[in-house]
Amino acid sequence: MPPQSPNSKRGLTEPDTGGSAPLDDRLHRVADAIRKTHTVTSDDAEADPSTGDEARDDNSQPPDAAAHAGNETIMSSDESSRETDAESDDETEGVPDTGSGGVDDIAWPVPKLAMIPLAVVLSGLMVWAFGLDWVLTAIVPFAIFLAVMIVIDLRELRIPDKLTRPAALATLPLLALSLLSDWSDISLLRAVLGALAMGGFYLVLFLIYPAGMGFGDVKLAPIIGAHLGFFGWVPLIRGVIAAYFIVGPVAILLLIIGRARRKSGFPFGPFMAAGALVALALEASGR
Repeated sequence: MPPQSPNSKRGLTEPDTGGSAPLDDRLHRVADAIRKTHTVTSDDAEADPSTGDEARDDNSQPPDAAAHAGNETIMSSDESSRETDAESDDETEGVPDTGSGGVDDIAWPVPKLAMIPLAVVLSGLMVWAFGLDWVLTAIVPFAIFLAVMIVIDLRELRIPDKLTRPAALATLPLLALSLLSDWSDISLLRAVLGALAMGGFYLVLFLIYPAGMGFGDVKLAPIIGAHLGFFGWVPLIRGVIAAYFIVGPVAILLLIIGRARRKSGFPFGPFMAAGALVALALEASGR
């Protein structure tokens, strides 16, 4: 048997790579690179296990944090609303309150201070008409009340409750004190009936045609009716009729000069007051 050469022995024990050696080397290098990359990634994940959670936290919030954020948003919206309301209040501050008047209704820019000289004039008129008598304990406060009411109604086209309520509460006690007077034919019972009669009359007018009269006039009517009824039924009737006799020419004049239109409204309270004062002056003069 012929002897084997070293090369042939090596060929039996080792694979002959021949021309494929460069390809195997490249495959080994690629496999080593993949293993190294996988090892580095695994090491980073082990070194910082919270990385995945942080990534997830970037896109989500815990329920408590979300609720807190929602509450902050709501509070911010509420603060913005309050700031807007405050700004709105600041913008409207100083603007006269026109009450429930319509677009064509007529308000008169009477200064508020005008109620002081008007109260002095009306009170003086009542003192001159009745003289120094116990009836002035009710008539003078009534005249002051009418002066204040006239100015407010002319300016704002309304008669506020904070004015009529105290006046209504003070009417009967002051009229009761006026019974100390020697004035003939005065009656507290008739004052109550007069308040009911005049108040009911204006309430019916309001229910029939609400657009033609404010409810403030309805609340004013019992106060006037009590003071007029205190002296008799004639002064009460005169006061009601006089108010319409006075308002008629004024309305016609406003239409003529173009200050009012056919559907324009204007405060009726001052005319009710004027009618009451005329009726009281006539009663005091004995007519």
